[in-house]
Amino acid sequence: TKNNCDDVGTVTSVTQAVQTGVSNYYNPEKAVHAGVLVLFDNGNQCNSITGGWEGYYTGGTNSSVGSATIQGSYLQLSTWGYWVGYAFSTVNTIDLSGYSNIVFEIDESTRVYNEYWCTFDYGIKSQADIDATPEETDVFNTKTIYKYDITNVNQDRISLCVRNGCSIKCSKIYLEK
Repeated sequence: TKNNCDDVGTVTSVTQAVQTGVSNYYNPEKAVHAGVLVLFDNGNQCNSITGGWEGYYTGGTNSSVGSATIQGSYLQLSTWGYWVGYAFSTVNTIDLSGYSNIVFEIDESTRVYNEYWCTFDYGIKSQADIDATPEETDVFNTKTIYKYDITNVNQDRISLCVRNGCSIKCSKIYLEK
């Protein structure tokens, strides 16, 4: 099988890749030109770079009311109660030097309760935990792209966390220059 974790094929920009839904990340020679390093692509965990993705309980009142699972082509995070969080992060620390953003493509997001407490955090593991939220947002939309600025970060693990009655499906995570 081909490694989908190297670059964006024949497209010339991340914007074009996102707009056209390009998923042919096969040509390592073009990675430098495209300025993209893929970390998760529709189920491909990009193990050679990430070491895989691990799901875990981040805290709260009850660990049995949530999950972090890889479901087909998605990293899926769900919580069914208040004051509970689940996350995914890369197993490996990633070299982020030379990149400006981590991009998360969220294909589906829902609220379990019609409340405003449902949030998710995204970014780097050293700052994206249940109690530290560098980029916290209400989960309203589907097919949404979120970017996290890493211009001043040299290395870290990549993280995505949900809490308080929400569910998300993330299909792609990549670094862009």
